[in-house]
Amino acid sequence: MNDSDNSMRPVRFRWLAVLVLFAGSLGLYVATMCRGAFPGLPAKSLAWHLGLDASPTLLDYLWGWIVRLCALLPGRPVAAGMGLVSALAGAAGVALLAALMMRVRYSIHDPHDPDETGREEQARLLAGCTAGLFLALSVPFWILSTRSLPGTFHMLLLLLAAWLFSEYQRTGKPSRLYGLGLVYGVGISEFTTFWIFAPLAAVLVARAMLQRAEFSWPVLIRTALCAVPGFLLYFPHAWALFADPAVRLRGFTSAWQVMWFIWRDQWTLIVTGPFILVGVLTAIPWGVLFLLRAKKPAWRYSPWQVILRLVALTVPLFALFYLDLHKSLKLLVPSLAKQLSSLGLFFPLATPYLILAACAGYVAGEFWVMGQSREHRNAGIGQPLRKTMGVLAALLPLAALVAGYRNLPVADGRPGARIDALAAELLESVQGRDVLLSDGVLDDNFRLLSWRRGMDLDVVSGPQTASALYRQYLAGVFTSPRQQA
Repeated sequence: MNDSDNSMRPVRFRWLAVLVLFAGSLGLYVATMCRGAFPGLPAKSLAWHLGLDASPTLLDYLWGWIVRLCALLPGRPVAAGMGLVSALAGAAGVALLAALMMRVRYSIHDPHDPDETGREEQARLLAGCTAGLFLALSVPFWILSTRSLPGTFHMLLLLLAAWLFSEYQRTGKPSRLYGLGLVYGVGISEFTTFWIFAPLAAVLVARAMLQRAEFSWPVLIRTALCAVPGFLLYFPHAWALFADPAVRLRGFTSAWQVMWFIWRDQWTLIVTGPFILVGVLTAIPWGVLFLLRAKKPAWRYSPWQVILRLVALTVPLFALFYLDLHKSLKLLVPSLAKQLSSLGLFFPLATPYLILAACAGYVAGEFWVMGQSREHRNAGIGQPLRKTMGVLAALLPLAALVAGYRNLPVADGRPGARIDALAAELLESVQGRDVLLSDGVLDDNFRLLSWRRGMDLDVVSGPQTASALYRQYLAGVFTSPRQQA
């Protein structure tokens, strides 16, 4: 009975740590959340999905449904409501990542040694806390969690798929793979990153089945079939978009053509911009740590293996302290700082930070195992350096907290509410007019505020009037002879 209680205690403690991370990150995100429509992409995202923009996006179908459901609430608190949804999804993502990292086991020398197994349990706890804090306090993820943006919702889908895969590894139940197939199908239709990880996911599933000596073609086929309902979401999405007059103005002649352009837009996100470069920078440390894991205990690592892990840890630390380092580089090497600005290392790319947070957590766990005092004093890099690695591992959560304090001014969403309030004051001066000519800065805020108040107001974006497509859109909006004049 006592042995059973002792074995359950670390599990209970890990789940308590996960709950603390969830509650802490949720409290942080809610406290720093923008209560209004944050100007820029967050306000634009809401305008897209509420049909208030002349050129609505073809992506984020499920997120759009959540936006429209939130708009049905009394008072239409869509901006604050979607900010809260982002905060909840962000906190859940932090908790899921921590829980996943606490499942990762580390190689030990003697599984019957209580000191060694206890150290390994501590390492898993430290790994989860480190990964959770690195993700929660990184600038992009923090921003996505405090604005009306779909990023944290997408990350939650990705982490849910990873959790189901982990559940299959733990239990061997095919139902977990079927759930993975369903979530993955939904994710592919919603979030471009699922396409990128699809080949790797297929390989990992097959590898997990082979490791359990349970490889089965029927199970794989049923898993693939479970993804079909998610793929089918493309059809209602395309038909709903084609029914929108603003979408048809772009020259679409059928819902099938809309679907083709949805796929094209997803592909464009993959092959253009900084996505590939950032993906490579994050995939290398992830591949080194997880795909090339050493089978021997960490305290026996050779110097080059330790150096490799220190290099892999440098990348997440650089990403976490990116703003401070970028300011220093501006002073020391301005040309390099200018190139790094274009890498898109923050806002709104959050997937690389998810991967890097997992890498940081894993290295923290390895270094903590390495730091245990052992009789083999000269093994690996030697006892003194091994203890130093253990101290470094213990300091990583503290480093994340310091970075969070430094990142707060940039990630804080509360200033956006003040700008939204200023837009509301400017809207008061309309005084019954039904057309507002804007300079393009707060157009979406004006549209959202007038929609929420039920005002019969058309906001015309001055910079967009040079576009023939936008003028066609206005021709459909302005129906009265007075407005057309």
